[in-house]
Amino acid sequence: GRIKVYREFAPQLEEGEKAKELFWILDSNEIEIAYLGKEGFDVETEAGILVALDTKITPELEQEGIARDIVRQIQDLRKEAGYNVSDRIQIALIGANADVLKNFSDYIKSETLSTSIESDISDADKTCEFEGVVIKIKR
Repeated sequence: GRIKVYREFAPQLEEGEKAKELFWILDSNEIEIAYLGKEGFDVETEAGILVALDTKITPELEQEGIARDIVRQIQDLRKEAGYNVSDRIQIALIGANADVLKNFSDYIKSETLSTSIESDISDADKTCEFEGVVIKIKR
């Protein structure tokens, strides 16, 4: 198809003159049409569908991510300790973000079958450190 391209001549035009209209024929491999999202958004399009995704990380999302990482670490410790899938455990999270514990302790306990989250466990079965948080588990 044809694409009209107008060149800016405004500073060079005399009164009464018009800008020159130019035509080029472009092949599809010579152009690329893309959507750019506003700051904080990613945009993708395929098969006529356009999707915009808000990529801003809110404090709540960050806390949830930390809680999920803690759960994964506890699950790894459970496996290393040889616990049965149904075993109830105690956990200690030393140095964990207070907001994460306040907002996601129920989630962490339910996902790991923990009966409690303690400030420390002296005779833990397994211990690890993950991003500044010491995680201990005991059956």
